[in-house]
Amino acid sequence: MRLHGLAMIRNEADIVESFVRHNLKLLDGLTVIVHRPSDGTREILEALGKEGLPLELMPLDELGFYQGQRMSQAARSVFARHRPDFVFALDADEFLRAPSRAELRDVLGALPPDRHGITACYTFAPDPRDDASEPEPVKRLRHRHPNDTSSGRFRKLIINKSFADDASLVICHGNHALASTDPVKDKALATQLKVTQPLLSHYPVRSGDQVLIKTLIGWLAHIVIGEHQIERSAHWRAFYERIKARASLSEEELAEIALDYLKDCVAADQDREALRRTVLIEDPLPVDFAIRYGDLRQREPLACVVNYSEQLALAYLELQRRPAPRGFS
Repeated sequence: MRLHGLAMIRNEADIVESFVRHNLKLLDGLTVIVHRPSDGTREILEALGKEGLPLELMPLDELGFYQGQRMSQAARSVFARHRPDFVFALDADEFLRAPSRAELRDVLGALPPDRHGITACYTFAPDPRDDASEPEPVKRLRHRHPNDTSSGRFRKLIINKSFADDASLVICHGNHALASTDPVKDKALATQLKVTQPLLSHYPVRSGDQVLIKTLIGWLAHIVIGEHQIERSAHWRAFYERIKARASLSEEELAEIALDYLKDCVAADQDREALRRTVLIEDPLPVDFAIRYGDLRQREPLACVVNYSEQLALAYLELQRRPAPRGFS
């Protein structure tokens, strides 16, 4: 059984090297859509590729965040060229947690033939017990919610090779589900996806700078594609409004944002105060590799946001240079 990973990554310099090194211990290959990073992510990925790792980079220069469309296109390309049995649709903050390749293959081998899977995950968050002097997020963040996300709403796709033979299938924004342009197939998909045991560790909130960059650029990218008013963008809008007034986050605000992600681990009816009283448990991800490219990180929030704003301004200028329509239509 061949297993492949697919991710679309922008500014993730603080964690991207760990993401690649760890996941390639369990996968046969990894394809990364490199989406206009400005914080050293591209340089780190290129350096990792030069090591001879089974890492494939696909540059993507568009300004908007068309994740579902681009992941769907890339997945078809991966199945055509690499012939994996399954593709994990990942983000840079998601790490496979199976003890070995053999055990991971056993879990996937138990799925019904030609069926896609979805996996729950464990979500980690900053905790006062963390070693603040540790620069690597997966080493520093050792505490997670005691529940996995099975009872919540957070799932990630494991795509069967049958995806390649069904042109109606698309990966939904967020890599949480599949959809079909065929209404009959689309209705059946929700019951066909099988939830595996939790196979991922998730690190969505790692530092104030990381959240600033993710939120400010992420929200602007949602505006670019016209998705800033839809429900699934509500969390981006809420985080953005917190930051906009002063371009900084207090420790209390960072904890509140982490709490929003931890909400994915519980049923929808659990109130926020009960969630706040939850004690995170220590369950660190085993990390047995060295970081070689920490010096390539350029994680300055203002520089990243200014870079993206300049790209938007240049795109607008190019649009303005197009001939204006004549008269009234």
